[in-house]
Amino acid sequence: MERRREKNLRRGLYPFFVWILASALLSCLPEQELAKGKRVDKSWGITGNDPSLLPRFHSRILKKGPILVYEDAKPSDFLYRFLDPESAFITSGATLEYDCDYSGGVEGSSQKLSGCMSVKQNEVARATRAQDGKWAYATDSKEFLEVNAFYHVREGIKEFFRLQRSSIARSTELFDSHSAIPRSLAAGGNSSAFWFRSGVAGADEHFNLKIYSDCQKKGRPFFLFGSLEVCLGDHEEIQDLNFSEDPDIIHHEIGHFFSTVLYNQRNVASQTLAPDRRASFGGYGYSEMDLISEGISDWFAHHHSGRTRIFEWAGKFSQNDRPVTEEDELHDLNNLGLAASSGDRLRYPDSINYYHYDPLKFLPEDVQQAGMVISHLLVALGKEIENTCMVSPLRSRELVFHLIQESLAELGDLTSKGRDGQTLSTINMIPQVSDTWAKIYTAANPRLFAQKMAKHFFRIIDAKSSCNGVVFGREKFEKLLDSYGLLLFRTYNENGNCDEDTDPANGQFDCLEGTLTSVMPENRRISTLLPKTALTLDTRENSPSDGFFIFDSMAEIKQRLAVLRASGLVLPQNLGRVDLVNPDNNNGNQKITPGELVGIALNLFNDSNVSMGGVQTLANDWDHVKVKDGRARMCNTFEDAFPSIAEGGAEPDTTPLSEGDCGYITRENGKKITETKEITAPICFMLLRDANETRWVDQKEYMEEIGDNSSGCLKEDEPLSCYFRAVPGADQAWYSKIDPKANWVDTYSTSSYFTEQNKTFKFEGSNIMLFEVNENLPVGTEINCRFRARFTNCDDCWHDPNSSLGDDYLDFEFAGARPYRLFNVMFTVLD
Repeated sequence: MERRREKNLRRGLYPFFVWILASALLSCLPEQELAKGKRVDKSWGITGNDPSLLPRFHSRILKKGPILVYEDAKPSDFLYRFLDPESAFITSGATLEYDCDYSGGVEGSSQKLSGCMSVKQNEVARATRAQDGKWAYATDSKEFLEVNAFYHVREGIKEFFRLQRSSIARSTELFDSHSAIPRSLAAGGNSSAFWFRSGVAGADEHFNLKIYSDCQKKGRPFFLFGSLEVCLGDHEEIQDLNFSEDPDIIHHEIGHFFSTVLYNQRNVASQTLAPDRRASFGGYGYSEMDLISEGISDWFAHHHSGRTRIFEWAGKFSQNDRPVTEEDELHDLNNLGLAASSGDRLRYPDSINYYHYDPLKFLPEDVQQAGMVISHLLVALGKEIENTCMVSPLRSRELVFHLIQESLAELGDLTSKGRDGQTLSTINMIPQVSDTWAKIYTAANPRLFAQKMAKHFFRIIDAKSSCNGVVFGREKFEKLLDSYGLLLFRTYNENGNCDEDTDPANGQFDCLEGTLTSVMPENRRISTLLPKTALTLDTRENSPSDGFFIFDSMAEIKQRLAVLRASGLVLPQNLGRVDLVNPDNNNGNQKITPGELVGIALNLFNDSNVSMGGVQTLANDWDHVKVKDGRARMCNTFEDAFPSIAEGGAEPDTTPLSEGDCGYITRENGKKITETKEITAPICFMLLRDANETRWVDQKEYMEEIGDNSSGCLKEDEPLSCYFRAVPGADQAWYSKIDPKANWVDTYSTSSYFTEQNKTFKFEGSNIMLFEVNENLPVGTEINCRFRARFTNCDDCWHDPNSSLGDDYLDFEFAGARPYRLFNVMFTVLD
């Protein structure tokens, strides 16, 4: 067949002609195909999307991917053959705009958010309107794609509200003081927290989810947190295939939005935070927060279809359809022996970039593939609940949703309380600095997400006996987490950011009264915890001796910056003076040159016999200096004792410790709320040489010594980062996995993905931290930057080895050095 879409049936055609056309097409295939044993849906051959045969406000749509209607369906086939035989109500409105009803299906409810979601072809297109009150566009039209996307997004939103209502209604007896779900959702339901809305007290503004069914950007569909947009568009490689045709794709992409809603549920419900104080759930390229988001979004697609595989239409032809359980036959393509039994599941971090179609062609830094560990865990958990608690599959998925809701609401809480009625800060440090903690320090990763789920599982399903009267058992849940390599915590950390010695006699509620449930050690058989010292800079003879890579290609840096801006991670105010630093100045010589915007990646090495997952490097400001006589001196009390006092290091502390000392870690991240002597400082210092000495000094002192002033700094009000400055929002980098006794390049350069296709190894944007270089910085200047690094399956990156109870570090300690490996890296500015 020349094309898959039928010619546009104009309103002037008679139904008789339509009947003749349909009969002719019907004679082509069904009998022959049925004889071959092929599956043919009952809608096969029924007349196309003819308005004269449909009720008002209706259309026929693709309720499932065409390949699920007819297993030999191809993108070149006529699309109307796969329409559902029953017409579907679209909207009685004039355009494809939905007033969300967050009552969860309560009849007669007036709990609506006007215009909460809209669908257009693209950002600049006019809104499509009904034709004579009907939405029956021909399936070869762009308008049909809009209508199809609108139907599925609206149904997904309705189910999202129903799941929230079910979660709350079924949990009345569970709504004790330890639930992270805002109580306002249970108190009548008239709460903005069901959606992504303004947090201004008394305001009724909500944000509109924008769906673009043909956004004219070929490639993978995506969700943008910064603008709350879902781009579907055309497949990059497969002609005549648009992602708006695949319900799984649609439900996956809006799943990212739903995850964002849940992650911000406490922030919106508080009605005290400014509207721009919302926590981004992913959107960094590759990060472990994105890994969680992808896995949860796959779970939403699975919840919609109930199948063990998703993207069976849009993914089938490019081998991008994905299983969500080890039982799916896609896992058996290479006889890997994966099975839904302990020891044979996908596991973290070994399976992070596993590609089910070809294990030798694994997909490095592919966050969609990495998210399979989470999707498989969530589906397996639902199956365990279904079998153990003897409940229906729908009921088990409702309980899984409840755990997701509880965990995300707590992890993303910028109020820092973690739950209603709490007085102390249990999550994300304190409200004044919680954005940094939710984005960097305590952002969702597989370890923290699994730990939160375990805590709420124990509280809800096990301890509260909501397992249909059956005791599920903590041991079974811990073993399930371990089978996925995710039993990476020593305690359930119920006390959160509260000291284990907090005294309830002081009149303050002390974070679950000091409760701390320990993981049963015998249940950790697959999950491996490594010491942070296993992470080093690669000093092998054949590796870059400087321990880092420099990226200053103009095109590469411009592209990276555009992605960060579109994602809302780098705002205009994050950058220094654009006349001093501009990617157009970049010369591509892989050196740090004045006036450039450069990328830096550390050359990290895994000196252990176990894979490392979620390796993160940080270049943001932290508490590593002591201020004396107006000068910031680097503390030398860390593991490398650098620099010495003679080299410009800070003088020793005296006892007892007080604010401003090297041994004192800021409790406020240097915000001076009550701590007047504490600061957080940029990571980079300059080497100052004069006739008498050579020492490391802060950038302000360097500026003054060479005769400059702050007006020439990258940001005039930031003299401590006058010349060499990490860009906020681009000051962290992620590496999905590092193999044993290898660096990151070694880990992935052996993949056939590189040796057969790209020939050379490529760093992705999320592997690179961005730095601005002042054009006034003298050539020959030597710079030392003190990076911090950690990884997810690290033991002492998360657990405080000095805690008698095996407790996690308190949140404020992540502003210091203890949870990290420190790497002092030296750069020279070259012409």
